[in-house]
Amino acid sequence: MPEPLRIALARLRELPDQARRGVHETKRVLRELPRETKRAVVEALDNKEVRRFVWLWYFPLFLWGIYGTFLASPNATVEPIMGHMVYNLWVWLCLLATSWVMVALTLRSETGEYIGLWMQAGGHFAMFWVVLTFWVCAIVGTPWGAGSFGIFALSALPVGCLWLSAQAGREIWLKLHPELRPVVEPAVIYIPVDRESPWMQ
Repeated sequence: MPEPLRIALARLRELPDQARRGVHETKRVLRELPRETKRAVVEALDNKEVRRFVWLWYFPLFLWGIYGTFLASPNATVEPIMGHMVYNLWVWLCLLATSWVMVALTLRSETGEYIGLWMQAGGHFAMFWVVLTFWVCAIVGTPWGAGSFGIFALSALPVGCLWLSAQAGREIWLKLHPELRPVVEPAVIYIPVDRESPWMQ
């Protein structure tokens, strides 16, 4: 039998085994998917890099809270939907929730940081309702097509506020249960060394 044909037949005989291994690997991945998904969510919650953008986002909203409280006339889009009393509460909540979070981010002592986490969790959750309320009122009070950019642009903000609130809540949980905090192994970098090199003599 020619060698190429023999090799081809041998590979054909291996196909069922490879298919079975592929099926077993697929089942293993599907079994581990919930655990891997949970681990990915936990790692994302433990990532603190997003908090530097809170200042960039909340400070302009804080300024708008001052402007909307003391200078501006009621927003013509959302005030008729909310009603005057709820609108005033909404504006004050925007002012207080943003300042609450920004003060919390400046607390550095161990006790202050713990209190600040509760302030962040509450402030972000309050901002979730502030942004969600505006988003819903913008949908209800605007003819379809007239304010579509704002509707789509703001759709991610309530989710972001809720995520930040959950992130602060998880950090509180880990402070109360430090034994559950994931252990981060230090990275080890191996550099190959050629001992025969004249630089090593």
